[in-house]
Amino acid sequence: MFEETVIGAFFGIVLYLIGGARGANKVFWLVMGVVFGPFALPFVFFANTDKAGLSADLKKEEKR
Repeated sequence: MFEETVIGAFFGIVLYLIGGARGANKVFWLVMGVVFGPFALPFVFFANTDKAGLSADLKKEEKR
């Protein structure tokens, strides 16, 4: 049980730093790292870091 806690804390910190560097929500990635551990690592690189999110994409579609 101790090992899982250490691994979760480690990946939580790693994802917090990576997510912050990419402009994403740092707290979200901290929680994802603690909960999912190394399985969340690839997703931080594919995550959309656009602050406007989906609404900006929809507005682009409406202009066409």
